[in-house]
Amino acid sequence: MRNVFAMLTVVAVLAVVVGFVGCSPKTQSSISFGSDSSFLTGNVPAVAAGACTDSDGGRNYNVKGQTIGFNTVGITISPWDSCRTNRELIEYHCGTAGKVFSKGYTCPYGCDVIYGQTTGDTINNGRCKPAPTPVCGNNVKEGTEQCDTGASNGIVCSPAYGSTCSYCSSSCTTVTVNGARCGDNAINGPEECDDGNVNNNDGCSSTCLTEPASPCVDTDGGNVPSVQGHTWGYNSSNQFVNESDWCRTNTLLVEYICSGGYVQQSGGVCISTCTGGTC
Repeated sequence: MRNVFAMLTVVAVLAVVVGFVGCSPKTQSSISFGSDSSFLTGNVPAVAAGACTDSDGGRNYNVKGQTIGFNTVGITISPWDSCRTNRELIEYHCGTAGKVFSKGYTCPYGCDVIYGQTTGDTINNGRCKPAPTPVCGNNVKEGTEQCDTGASNGIVCSPAYGSTCSYCSSSCTTVTVNGARCGDNAINGPEECDDGNVNNNDGCSSTCLTEPASPCVDTDGGNVPSVQGHTWGYNSSNQFVNESDWCRTNTLLVEYICSGGYVQQSGGVCISTCTGGTC
């Protein structure tokens, strides 16, 4: 009996050894990774425990990258970034504990190639498309363009009195045009006068209507060459005048004064130099 037991022990040991030698380790090609399996190509490089590398440096949506490391169940994988749809990118990156994780990202301008597509630009497949180069005049606002109205670019608008309007220039920038208004020193629309300001009591009101005759006012008190004065009122022809003293030449001063209730022009030669409406 002792000899029979010894023989059976040897047979059992040989069977275990033969079984071990004949068993081959499970390779990547025989492992199913679900949706990730389509990203695995060739033999996955050996990866040290906890190690993970990403060729595009992380969540870089504009560059196609390959990430090599372990997935969450401890299997080594090497997926490439890829497009799931024509807008959605699947971005692989290294996460905590050196694990490979994926993130979905919606590309603003579309994903380079549809997920699973076998034709097209395989170099760029797996990245977001760059922003399109703006084409001014195609009736589509793109990139840095402020506007694009196509064939209407460059057509200047005409604002109504007291308002503004905007149009798109030939270089796709927005241009605002101001319409005529009270205070622009030009009589337009319903204006009776326009003295370049919106002050009252100067002969022309803040709404550019003619005011009743007002007394003559001279801020420098008369013919004072050393002070630049501002004089307003009506002249002897019943025309409203609103003027400041000024230099006709570098020696000749033009002075406005009040005389007999009317604005009159005076002046003279400066002993030295005339500048800024004063001697």
